[in-house]
Amino acid sequence: MCTSIKLRKNSEIILGQNYDFYYGHGLILTNNPFVSKAALTEECSIENLFTEENRGGRWKSKYGSVTFNQFGRELPTCGINEAGLSITSMWHNSVQKPSVALEKPLISELQWIQMQLDLYATIEEVESGLSQYAYFVSMYPMHYHIVDRTGESAIVEMINGKLQVIKDTDITACGNAGINESIEYVKRQQIKRPKDIPLVEPILDRVTKAIAMSNEFNKSDTDKDIRLKAFEILDCVALNVGFNDLFRWIGKRIPPSRTFLQIVFDLTNMKVIFKSLVKKNSTYRELSIKDINFLETESVLVYDVDQLGEGSILNQMETYTKKANEKIVRKTYMPVIKDFPIEVQEEIICFPELYLSEKNKQNQNTM
Repeated sequence: MCTSIKLRKNSEIILGQNYDFYYGHGLILTNNPFVSKAALTEECSIENLFTEENRGGRWKSKYGSVTFNQFGRELPTCGINEAGLSITSMWHNSVQKPSVALEKPLISELQWIQMQLDLYATIEEVESGLSQYAYFVSMYPMHYHIVDRTGESAIVEMINGKLQVIKDTDITACGNAGINESIEYVKRQQIKRPKDIPLVEPILDRVTKAIAMSNEFNKSDTDKDIRLKAFEILDCVALNVGFNDLFRWIGKRIPPSRTFLQIVFDLTNMKVIFKSLVKKNSTYRELSIKDINFLETESVLVYDVDQLGEGSILNQMETYTKKANEKIVRKTYMPVIKDFPIEVQEEIICFPELYLSEKNKQNQNTM
């Protein structure tokens, strides 16, 4: 039950998110520009990833980015690029199935996030690119909250079988319900004091509270720090798991969903600030996008969100290896191994190794 919020005060712009899921492990990864990529699809393999046998999309990254990855490298759940485009994703409570255009190259729901961060700087560019690919769902139906550095925001979700961009300056939060359903529910509530909104209906009340608190802050004259306010709102709509929830899970295969991470993308200062809700590691940590020289290094940097720390994490990031991806993939997919058997996990682990930067291509051509 992830929840996203958008705050804007004077020139400062924030996109924040509660990451709610069955578990909270994951990696923070840097992603470099000028890298040739191909989409991972059901019919492709490591051998045919860049051939015509793979119906997946192909592109070359234009921007560097920082992403949070729980399902494997190149399959992020949220992120921000060096142009200031930021994206969060949420499970979409919808039974709609995408209408896949057979003549267009395919892209899945998580790799779609990486593609947008690789290619685009604005929501207008994201919207213009939607018609170039056929979107399909490999795991979960998703929708997305996007904010660019101009402060424009949008929800991208499936309507009538196709991804559509919904732009509205009044959209300040999103949850698991469709955004139009959420807005209609908010109008029916007509509650004047946002903090008093009870979380009775798990999905719609949570997004109602987030919208009301975000709007209240955005329209106020307060001088409260926008980043601290973002975490305050996220705290108010966090999904906490009590003893009864855990007791009901004992002996079951999948644990109850809860809020594990709170992530704030500061588009004004180009920083990522995040906090774990695990008590032993609940300090604020951050990463400045400006401190990452995407052009000068061929290395991908990685940081395990479970490791202890506070303040800037840049000096704690390590050079990425396939072993880091393998560790996170095995941990994530093991509970659903029936749907993602070992051979499929191997492809998720290995396919980013086939991506080539322009510099590496030139080195290979001269050998």
